Amino acid sequence: MQASEFLYTSPANRRIQRAFEAGWILAVVLVPLASWPESEMLGFIQIPKVFLMRTIAMYFLALLALEWAISNRNDSSSNKFTSNRIRHYLQAHPSRLLLLAAGLVFLANIFSVANSPIPAIGILGIDVGWDTYGIANTTGFIIFFYTIATHLKTTAQVQHLIWALTLAGAIVGLVAIGQHFGIDIFRTAPFVLTRAHSTLGNSIFAGSFLIMTIPLTLLVFLEYRSKMSYFAHVSMGGGLVALQMTGLLFALSRGPMVGMISIIVTLLALLLWLKKSDLAVRVIAMFAIALLFALILTTLPTPDRQNFGGNDLVDRVSSIGPGIGGSLSNRYTIWTTAINAWGNVPWVDTEEFPELPDIGLSITKPIFGYGPDMFQHAYPLVGESTYTFELASHGHSFLIHALLEIGLFGMLAYISLALSAGFILLKIINKSRKSEELSFTALASIGLFAILIGRVIEQIPGKAQVSDLLIMWTLLAVIAALPLIEHSRTEASTPIDNSSSQRKRTTRRSKQTTSYQYRLVVPAILTVILIIIWYNFVLAQPLSAMTAKDAEQAAESGQIQKSLDLYRDAQSASPNSAIYYLKYAEILFELSKVAPTTAEKNRLTERAIIEVSEIIKRNPMDNRAWSRIAEMEKSLAKDNPEKKRDAFHSNMLIKELMPGFWQPSAALAWTYAELGEYERALDEVENAAALSANANASAASQATFIPFVEAFALDGLGRTAEAIDAVNRSLEMRRTQPAEELLKRLLSK
Repeated sequence: MQASEFLYTSPANRRIQRAFEAGWILAVVLVPLASWPESEMLGFIQIPKVFLMRTIAMYFLALLALEWAISNRNDSSSNKFTSNRIRHYLQAHPSRLLLLAAGLVFLANIFSVANSPIPAIGILGIDVGWDTYGIANTTGFIIFFYTIATHLKTTAQVQHLIWALTLAGAIVGLVAIGQHFGIDIFRTAPFVLTRAHSTLGNSIFAGSFLIMTIPLTLLVFLEYRSKMSYFAHVSMGGGLVALQMTGLLFALSRGPMVGMISIIVTLLALLLWLKKSDLAVRVIAMFAIALLFALILTTLPTPDRQNFGGNDLVDRVSSIGPGIGGSLSNRYTIWTTAINAWGNVPWVDTEEFPELPDIGLSITKPIFGYGPDMFQHAYPLVGESTYTFELASHGHSFLIHALLEIGLFGMLAYISLALSAGFILLKIINKSRKSEELSFTALASIGLFAILIGRVIEQIPGKAQVSDLLIMWTLLAVIAALPLIEHSRTEASTPIDNSSSQRKRTTRRSKQTTSYQYRLVVPAILTVILIIIWYNFVLAQPLSAMTAKDAEQAAESGQIQKSLDLYRDAQSASPNSAIYYLKYAEILFELSKVAPTTAEKNRLTERAIIEVSEIIKRNPMDNRAWSRIAEMEKSLAKDNPEKKRDAFHSNMLIKELMPGFWQPSAALAWTYAELGEYERALDEVENAAALSANANASAASQATFIPFVEAFALDGLGRTAEAIDAVNRSLEMRRTQPAEELLKRLLSK
């Protein structure tokens, strides 16, 4: 019996151990695959994934409590292990570095929430389905990490986990292939043929996931090389990798492609360094088969575009390098702006705008950041005009994103996490140089080190979401467990006096008192609490999203009251989800436009403002909500001049949140113009034009609205010739119906 197995001598503990394993196996398979048809759920595809991840994390918490109670009652060896587990890791094992780094990551997030101008966002996330980096999700990842790191005990368990990830990767790849050829069995979204996203919701997320499963598949087949012929081994391994490699190519995500190349190079370099050229040849053979299969599929016609594979793939691959424009240049702008926001904490005028929160001490922001999920609010404070207000909702670089949200402390914690994992793996790999045959532990270490390198490279320009973050935290847990597994393997031959241990356990049980029974109450109470939390906060999200979808469909079919009632139900189930209040308000505002009387119009508009104000109460920096309030207040001011001040104030508040963007200035100018303040409108037009001149190309191309507003204001002042010149400038940039109608009216004068 191995030392690791001896830790679970009681039948109850063995059953709990199997329950743990079932949980993480289900997680790594189901979370990436979890999806719901867009026609049945309102919101981002991440909603079912977040639901499953949090559910299984809470399941682990309940099991941990039960394990504690049972081990202390029945099993002295488990009791000893439990009581000394932390000390053992921190004092005697290389994994201590990785465990400490994970703890630092969690601690950095806690400090960042405390330092956030809006702590609620840091805890619950920015919005339903978009709450990737909030404490709620981070806590789930940490629970997964520590649970797996402390309960993964044998090579068999590691093999089961890798096989599960291989299966998930193959399914993700197969779904991506189907999407490429016009078959979307999951009906997750109206997919784009040029960029398959599989079940991940985004081509980048799909690529990020697949570059972690492909090397694990290669690893699995390297382990079984001695059990089949060379041809069968290479063919089966290459075929399974081919599904995933094809999915990766069809995703057309350059960051994951570069990450995949670095993974293969790292794998081959390590195998050659260990003088295992035969294994390197097998890896090359399997990878070549997979790549050939993938390239053949890219040449096949698709339903809508006969030349898909060749042209698009070549274009994407050829754009990798220093000559890349568009996407990388935009990301460079985001990176430099984010770093600027981190190092130069902006100031918000809370005296003029008491609705806004105090950003906080400038000395603490660089250290602890603005708070989890606060990037899209912090970035516009120093950012430049982009195509939309929310384009830069992510740093498009994991470390830069972390730097702005959780500060230097958090970024260094993540770096220490990667370095500690690399240290553990290199130590195991180096030790295997003395062996003629690579053990499974050594093979696993080689594959995991390659994934670590590829993941770091891929995330330099990448975005991390729940699926790939969960898998990465799981693999980090495997890395933490590998030294223990290696240690247990070397001690497997040590005889253990079972009879003596049994006598000790029997003696201890005989001395148990009734007072010890209270330990069973702890997991029972915790389980009840977890069920309540799960029902009210975890299950509520997907249920509210489905209810909101029913509401949206009801509105589209003209069932307005039913739609409002359903949106109200969605709000009750998930009160922190801004989208449900916005949708409700939009219905009221649209009804106000066709109201039979002015009084009814204003009543509906005021109700709509109240709905949007619920968002502001939770998140006073939500520029989307403020923009809708400003529009509604402008509508009220057209009938009641006393309301002008409110409309102007809301628009100026948006300018305060986005001082470098031309859009708020243009919106304020339009508000001035529509409410008859033509001179003030022209002043704001001048501000908007100056900001637009400094904007990137994608933003500047949309600035046709600025000369249109100028023309409207000039017309109001009776300066018709100047107005005609302005509207012609607008039409030269882009032809729009409002501009053409204004020109027609001006020419008729």
